[in-house]
Amino acid sequence: MTLTPQTISFGAGALLVAATPLALWAAGPEFAAGLAAAGGLTLINLWLLVAVVQQAIVATVHGVGAGGAVLLYLLKFVGMVGLVALMVSRFSPLAVLLGCSVVVTSVMAAAAVGLHSDLVVGEGHA
Repeated sequence: MTLTPQTISFGAGALLVAATPLALWAAGPEFAAGLAAAGGLTLINLWLLVAVVQQAIVATVHGVGAGGAVLLYLLKFVGMVGLVALMVSRFSPLAVLLGCSVVVTSVMAAAAVGLHSDLVVGEGHA
């Protein structure tokens, strides 16, 4: 299986669905809400990043400048920074940190179980 944005999203979503009730049980509703909100924002960020990169690739292939995609990326980045800052002021910073780490954790988990086998990093090394 290849590691794609869809498999990363699925893994991160499953991790978020599993972690939120655990956080509710262990640390209470505010912590769980912060974890869920930050994890959801991270998944949205991943989907938006994929869309912006695809738009930049299509623009480049058609010989059009990718300036529109760069502008969208900058707007997305500023929006995400603002939303994370708002979450940190509202929820536990640890909950926001854990929620924001679901995508990275799902990539690391996929690599640990061998989904990285179709990725090539350099000269034939996986």
